[in-house]
Amino acid sequence: MQHWRLDGSVTFASACNDDPVLDDDQDPNPRPQIPVTWEQLAAFATDPALASR
Repeated sequence: MQHWRLDGSVTFASACNDDPVLDDDQDPNPRPQIPVTWEQLAAFATDPALASR
C-alpha cells in the first residue's frame, strides 16, 4: 500500500504472511492470510500522525 501526500511525501505500508527472518527450512508454512486487512493498511498509510521526525 502506498500513499502520496499533498506535501510530496509518500508512505508505504505492507504486511507479509511469512516470517522474513526465517528461511523456508525453519518456517516452511506461510500463514494462510496476512495479519491485517487492506483497510487497516490503508488507515495506517493515510494516518496524518504518521511522520518521519
